[in-house]
Amino acid sequence: MASLHLRVFATEDPITPQLESDYQAYFTDVYLENPCRDRNIHSLVYEEDGKIAGFLGVVPRRMEWMGDSITAAVATNFAVAPESRGMAGLKLTSAFLAGEHDISIADVAGQNVRRLWEGMGGRSSIIHSVNWLLLLSPARAILHFLGRRRGFSSVSRVLRPAASMSDVLARRLPKGPFLPSKSLLAGEPLDTSLILLHSGQLLKRFPLRVVYDEQSLAWLLRRAQSLRARGNIECVMLRTPKGKLAGWYIYNARPRGIGEVLQVAGEEAALPEIFSHLCSHAAARGIVGLAGRLERGLLGPLSQRFCLFNRQATCVLVHSRRSELTSAFLSGDVFFSMLDGEWCLRFKS
Repeated sequence: MASLHLRVFATEDPITPQLESDYQAYFTDVYLENPCRDRNIHSLVYEEDGKIAGFLGVVPRRMEWMGDSITAAVATNFAVAPESRGMAGLKLTSAFLAGEHDISIADVAGQNVRRLWEGMGGRSSIIHSVNWLLLLSPARAILHFLGRRRGFSSVSRVLRPAASMSDVLARRLPKGPFLPSKSLLAGEPLDTSLILLHSGQLLKRFPLRVVYDEQSLAWLLRRAQSLRARGNIECVMLRTPKGKLAGWYIYNARPRGIGEVLQVAGEEAALPEIFSHLCSHAAARGIVGLAGRLERGLLGPLSQRFCLFNRQATCVLVHSRRSELTSAFLSGDVFFSMLDGEWCLRFKS
């Protein structure tokens, strides 16, 4: 399976023995030693002429629907050998959607996969298929994007002092969109035991939500930390001035880059304050912008800021034989963040 995926997607050139070994260790960790694994839910392979011609990785997730325990399955690393495309993809997708789990999810799906799912009764979640970008330091953010283009990295370095001065002036504009964020909440290092203890209360407004246990949450955070890509995974717990737990956030902090927001959680009334704390926390670490996937609870905090929205080529897909589960996902009545989907299941950033 690892060899097939490496051949189809060719993450590096040339393919070295070390890369092959790393790929095998990655597949073992994600699909064979994942603490979320379920003996009734498996990854799938397609065999043709005695060889593996297709692979669909499947990772279970525990969820709750109106207080009842259900099982979700996240599809990832869908790979089909070029000479076997067509029937292999159909068979793998059909077998996956017919599995014993209650709801199927693919949250980084391309248009070909979308057409397959929709042809078999799946749906695209419009809300979750929209990405957002918030510029904290607009001039330096523009230089960051220019620096990623071939031939512009040296120009970006030369203009950096002028960009920093421009950002200072932008933050001083009265009632401007780049005023520094302030929050009444106090931050402290994330305590996973508090997430396990209080997530049921803080997230009770969601009829459909992901459920953690100590092992699965620790595994997700470890996977996230391994994918930090020249940054660091920041996990912050927040309390009110009276010491009450308000919520938390988790994001990939990349100094002088764009931070990826993986999860924002808390009571709905506290989300604007939580998001303000996130912005100030990121700005203090030299992060020039934040990006993430749209969720219904973030519409309010994002709409109050100079935020850009973009419907990218990939989309979030759901499929269930239970229409109420599909409807909850499509309407945004679900707590299923980037941390819970394919982001943590990649080979590397």
